[in-house]
Amino acid sequence: MDRMVTPLHQTSLYRISLYPQYCILKLTWNHPPTSQEFERGTMQFLKQVHLHQAKKILVDSSQRGDSAPQDLLWLTHQVVPILCDEEVQQLALVVPHNPHHARNLESCLMTSEVCYDLQFFHASADALDWLRCYAGTFKGRSVA
Repeated sequence: MDRMVTPLHQTSLYRISLYPQYCILKLTWNHPPTSQEFERGTMQFLKQVHLHQAKKILVDSSQRGDSAPQDLLWLTHQVVPILCDEEVQQLALVVPHNPHHARNLESCLMTSEVCYDLQFFHASADALDWLRCYAGTFKGRSVA
């Protein structure tokens, strides 16, 4: 499936790619960013979500490291509302094999105003399969 990837934006910290056949937008963190770098990279990704009207998004945080408390708070109050405004339907997160990482992300991404299905994975290929093959409807819950 990598043959069908369109690179959109890349820095030393992250890369943003599009799977046009499936309208899946992917953000891959290459290594842990500072809080400012995390916000800038995430905002660049959200611009691409808007530009491509992506309803299915994949964030590979397996190399991102643990989120600082202020980053989690920022996700809750800034990013989740934008995802809902953009009518994102599915959010697939690739996380390291650390249960605390997924729990921390889940606690901020599953707010009372959430609008998307959320799934956690340990491999990008599994996350892509879920996004490509998903046929359900929004249930308003996470499956970690």
